[in-house]
Amino acid sequence: MPRINIEHSTHLPEPEVRKRVAEVMRDVERRFELTGRWDGNRYTFSRAGLDGVAVVEPGRVTVELDLGFLLSPLKGRIKSEIESRLAEGLP
Repeated sequence: MPRINIEHSTHLPEPEVRKRVAEVMRDVERRFELTGRWDGNRYTFSRAGLDGVAVVEPGRVTVELDLGFLLSPLKGRIKSEIESRLAEGLP
């Protein structure tokens, strides 16, 4: 199963990071038809063939996704989309 790992550093305070990650993930949810929920500083999300988690920590956000066979060809597109959204939303 292909895996995507993304680490994004930020200088913003943790509450602001969490707020902005929520905004980013709403955009990603719409684009890729995901559903997700917060549990503390962990945002878990999924859809058929994809499971992931975004973890907000002081100074960084880590996103990990496991892709199923059918989404494997989209690995690069999914990764670049999330990286782009994080870069825009979290300077």
